[in-house]
Amino acid sequence: MKRGLQITAGIALAAILAIGGRTAWQRGCPPRPALAWLQRLQPEEVTEIELVTTPQAPEECCHRMSTEESARAVRFLNTAQGRCLARPEPVAGREITLHLTMQDGSRHTITNTGNVYLYIDEACYLPGYNWLSCWEELPGAAGDVPLPEDFVY
Repeated sequence: MKRGLQITAGIALAAILAIGGRTAWQRGCPPRPALAWLQRLQPEEVTEIELVTTPQAPEECCHRMSTEESARAVRFLNTAQGRCLARPEPVAGREITLHLTMQDGSRHTITNTGNVYLYIDEACYLPGYNWLSCWEELPGAAGDVPLPEDFVY
């Protein structure tokens, strides 16, 4: 009987620690709605996408996507997956940032940092290299014009 109580107490303690650890992790990480929003985003909700890539020559760091290119980019972004990271490590390397202007005038920033992290506004996700490396195929990923003087981050 005593052995059975010890096992039950051990299981209960493990469950409490698991729930407590998960809750502590979640406190440091923004909620998943950013990723869910990106997965449900529709091309008609976006009025403009400006792609900025760094490091890059200043005269070739930006690309304003056409309506067709924007639709293709949104469909690609809909496939994003990954787990949320509360405290990502610094990464050196190329960044490709998509600045989305929405129908309601709001702006969102989606960034591939070094083919390691996906940032959706302030939330950071770890989607995997294979998906992030496909950003090279986005329209204008290499940049083709200078950053406009009127550009707002």
